[in-house]
Amino acid sequence: MSDKTLDERIMESINRARRLKVYDLALQVFPHDKFPRAWRYSSNGGPPGWVMPLGKAIKRLGLKTGIDGDGKRWVSK
Repeated sequence: MSDKTLDERIMESINRARRLKVYDLALQVFPHDKFPRAWRYSSNGGPPGWVMPLGKAIKRLGLKTGIDGDGKRWVSK
């Protein structure tokens, strides 16, 4: 898998871009080739496997979130 923790991968992505849409952040943090199950599978018919761990990490890291004009969620420092 990856040498870095989820928190480290998130902070690297945020530091590069300053502000990202949540889906774009998920693509960087959980690339399809390294984390295929995060995109293919859900628990009991719920969202993809990356949604809950990413959301918890965003809260744990104290990152800012919001919704832009087209209804997409974003994350920033």
